[in-house]
Amino acid sequence: VTANKGINFSAYATSGNPSSNLLTDYEIGSWTPQSSEGSLFNSNTGVYTKIGRFVFISGVFTVSTNTNGTVFTITGLPFTTKSGDEFLGGGMIFESSPTSEFQLRAQSNSTRIQLYKSAARTYANEAGNQFYFQYSYITDS
Repeated sequence: VTANKGINFSAYATSGNPSSNLLTDYEIGSWTPQSSEGSLFNSNTGVYTKIGRFVFISGVFTVSTNTNGTVFTITGLPFTTKSGDEFLGGGMIFESSPTSEFQLRAQSNSTRIQLYKSAARTYANEAGNQFYFQYSYITDS
């Protein structure tokens, strides 16, 4: 989409500011999910779609040998999350050999998502497991 141009939906607007009905930003691409804990992930790949200020990501990674039980943090999101808890988004994650329940939560004004899990297991038990995830969030980019 050309800068300051875009797809104009104002003809279909029922109220509000017609200029807010202009889609000026659409992008698709790939990114590589990284771990803030070093080389914790391998076989990692991801894709994204950005429509306006909304970002939709999905990806997969395999946990390498992990004996220290560190918290998983996915880093390197394609766009920085908007500042404020109300903009952090939501998503889902599951593993190839389900052993634990996980929740995802982005960190405000960052390119990081943390994985939270039930207290019943340590992260060291996840070595060799493959994780698939989807997440959406808002950005100012």
